[in-house]
Amino acid sequence: MQTAADPTNDFAPIPLIFTSSVQDVTFQGQGLSNRLFVEYCLPFVGQRLASLTRLALRSDKEDIEASVFDAILQLTNLENLDIQLPQAENVRPEFLAKAGRALKKLSSLAMDLHFSSHEVPTGAFPPKGQPSDSATTLFPSLVCVHAVSRSGGNLCGCIPPLLREKMKSLTLVIRGGISTSGYFQEALGTLKAVQCLEKVEIKQEGPIATLMADRFIPFLERLNLSEFELTADRILYQQSAVLAPLIETAFTRDNKTLHQTRPLRSLVLPKNTADSDRPTLRCLSSVAQLADGLQNLATGCDSGRSLDSPPDVLLAQWKTRRPSQSTLLFLAIRDHRNPLSFTNREYKDIAQLLDLMFPRLVSIKPYCEADENEPYWKDHWWFIEHLRRLYKGFRMHGLAY
Repeated sequence: MQTAADPTNDFAPIPLIFTSSVQDVTFQGQGLSNRLFVEYCLPFVGQRLASLTRLALRSDKEDIEASVFDAILQLTNLENLDIQLPQAENVRPEFLAKAGRALKKLSSLAMDLHFSSHEVPTGAFPPKGQPSDSATTLFPSLVCVHAVSRSGGNLCGCIPPLLREKMKSLTLVIRGGISTSGYFQEALGTLKAVQCLEKVEIKQEGPIATLMADRFIPFLERLNLSEFELTADRILYQQSAVLAPLIETAFTRDNKTLHQTRPLRSLVLPKNTADSDRPTLRCLSSVAQLADGLQNLATGCDSGRSLDSPPDVLLAQWKTRRPSQSTLLFLAIRDHRNPLSFTNREYKDIAQLLDLMFPRLVSIKPYCEADENEPYWKDHWWFIEHLRRLYKGFRMHGLAY
């Protein structure tokens, strides 16, 4: 339920729509800071929805009354709790300990909560290894934690060790740029010990700044991730190398020991680059050859920047190779080709090349939903994808192109 600053009209139908059978409720927006939510809406949920197993509270700008957190503790049947309240100043570290005792059935926790000191005081949680029984064990059913850290290159102290050791997904929020090559050193040192960590997203907020690609190689080099996502305005690749260092770090032989139990399956990179050194079709060719296990790739590219490998040359090379073993299933691209024009031959060559490089590919899509009306997609790449699917059909039925 999306709520306005004055949520009176939003909350009016609640007695009608919140029946005893409702199991999943989401509240988001400015209305969460309104007293009507605190004094009426959330208590009503606790009284009426005995079957509630999933609750999500999301508001990225508003402070929240402390009594909201007390009300959450009354929802003892919760199995999934999603609290995205980064500006909540009234939450105290003790809330997490109380939640651990009250929410015995909770199996999944997503949290973007931060305390004034950005740390959990010693004593708020029982020491690790201390004997406990079913009555005192915190979060006895918890198996999955997604946390948001807002301490730059350091791991936020608002994530206590008890939750950190069950953290499967982490978002590191950075503001502006990254000043040094060792910016993430402290966070990486801590995260290396989190054996269950599967996904890291690095999210840029605040002032627009260009991020250098080599700053993120250590995440692929030192952590056993299945998903890595970089959400930023633009990225600067090393000249001429572009995607190569990232792909080689994650998939070459030197790193196979690290990734043998959990290969990198999803890699999402910014769609914009700082200069002309954008990923090319040659870069995608390297992905096809090296990225064993990768299933999802999202990236910006420049299909017109061919250097020594225009589409027809690459296509001729792939026609003489052994069939590709690429595991890629989904490709999302943002083409920066300039001028944005293709010959009929280029449409066909690129489509056939993509089919040969990625024979298991299910779909090529625009980088994001908002790009569906961008010229690169609506005027060109939808047609390339149409041709690729035709070529795939011919190939699978043993027909000549």
